Amino acid sequence: MIHVYAASAGAGRHMGAVVSGLIGAVIAAALVALADRGQKPAQAIIEGWRMLRPGWLLNFATAGSAGMAALFGYIFLFVGSSRPDADIQTPYAVILILAFGMAAIYVAWTSYGRTIMWKGNELRVRTSLGREMVCRISDIRSVTKSEMLGEYRLTFHDGSTLRLSAYFHGVKELVARLPKRARQD
Repeated sequence: MIHVYAASAGAGRHMGAVVSGLIGAVIAAALVALADRGQKPAQAIIEGWRMLRPGWLLNFATAGSAGMAALFGYIFLFVGSSRPDADIQTPYAVILILAFGMAAIYVAWTSYGRTIMWKGNELRVRTSLGREMVCRISDIRSVTKSEMLGEYRLTFHDGSTLRLSAYFHGVKELVARLPKRARQD
């Protein structure tokens, strides 16, 4: 009888994890839908240039990922685990710290590590490291949108690419200005 109870208790914990995962997925989908609907127009700056800006979802993703990396790092360095399987948990903690840390760095760099502006037929991308790329919008060969990654990928005639978050304020305006022959909506 005890064996049956233990097996059903384990199944209940597994089912609770599945339900929690599904609830998390529904919440994430709702947040993405709200972020897409809440986009604002591009910010107009000096001399008619329009600039893309990160939206609240990108800010939340950056802060949330950095916060989770810091939390797991704190637990790993200062709290530890008193469970008997603590030595098995250590690699998982390191993986979580690295994954959340890299996610925070990636989202921060794509959101704040570069400035993307356009005016007329000119597209300008400046990085925080001082590099600048200036190209013509008419040189864009294709535009593809990845719903899974939440980004647009612009491919130019010379083969270079530019990835833009679909959650930048103003990205819809920019995509609407791109050559219709290039868009694959």
